[in-house]
Amino acid sequence: MEKVLWNGRDYTIEYLKTSISINAYVGCYLGCEYCILSSLEFPERPLKIFDEESLVEQLLQNQYFTHDITPISINNKSDPLLREVKQSTMNILKILERYRLQNPIYLISKLELTDEDLEYLDSLNLNIYVFFSFSGLDTQLEKVTISYQERRIRRLAQAKNIKKIHYWRPLIAGENDSEEQIRHMLEVVSPVFNVSIVSGLRVNETVNERFSNLNKNVPFNEYTKKHKYVEKEVFERVNRIRNDICPDYLLFRHTSCITSYWLGKPDFLHNDRKPLNCTVFNCPNHFRCSNRQKPPESHINEMLFKISRDNEYEIRDDHIMFSGAMSQEDLSFLNLNLGFKALSEKKLPTVSESVIEVV
Repeated sequence: MEKVLWNGRDYTIEYLKTSISINAYVGCYLGCEYCILSSLEFPERPLKIFDEESLVEQLLQNQYFTHDITPISINNKSDPLLREVKQSTMNILKILERYRLQNPIYLISKLELTDEDLEYLDSLNLNIYVFFSFSGLDTQLEKVTISYQERRIRRLAQAKNIKKIHYWRPLIAGENDSEEQIRHMLEVVSPVFNVSIVSGLRVNETVNERFSNLNKNVPFNEYTKKHKYVEKEVFERVNRIRNDICPDYLLFRHTSCITSYWLGKPDFLHNDRKPLNCTVFNCPNHFRCSNRQKPPESHINEMLFKISRDNEYEIRDDHIMFSGAMSQEDLSFLNLNLGFKALSEKKLPTVSESVIEVV
């Protein structure tokens, strides 16, 4: 099929900070009040924008894609398990298997995998990461109920060959961060998931307006416009309760942290540049991150050539500073393939971020 642009923009393939997002569909009707993607004004009913075969072909030809290395997110401009989208998601997985890819493949969803779905995913010769978003927020903020979420989690326990990650986000002070709520969450997720990723709320103009309409105050400032925010005290409360009831259960701060841990490498987004990311949950991968090596100039030049860039650069203690402008996609590619933080004097946003950061 011919590619469909939404509001004049191409959302089929976009390199986010952690993964390349590939999308045959856009749009979602789950209606989460905190969803940052609501700023993109996608249709409420999922809209098909490209066929799966062509989508994967374009992924494999994309200059930012590295075989067996680049994480891939499937249909995350929707929910990949929405009933209108699920078959597309499963088709994409089958096509990726045909190409014998071993890249980390992310499925990020709030919805249930059936017994048949789990059997299918377990049968694939792929490196599948299933991220189940479960925040414990009430239905005023998240339409998918807590009872439904807990039921789908119990079903997930039978999966054997996929990695199971609990997305504990957003944690919002005064909404889902009490001692009782945190304890209950850990009691539910720790027997089923391999790990939880604990994160907060990103607030742009659109999200702030939604919360204001609900008479709820959330931090809205230059930091939270670009980053997910959680109070340090909330992290410490989560860690204390984890240590009390399930001390062997792993907690991480970022998706790139757990991906790198399972790959046996330092965090490719270099989140250890902020020590709290490592110390707050006693990250088991910290020893790798603290011993990362600076890449040689020959490797840097090779990667620049691959993406048709010739920016001058300076290798510093904990990052490489590139002169002039580079896109977020350039920097994401360099972060992953150099294993060292890449920064530029000016950063050009991706197609999504160009909208999200201003609305």
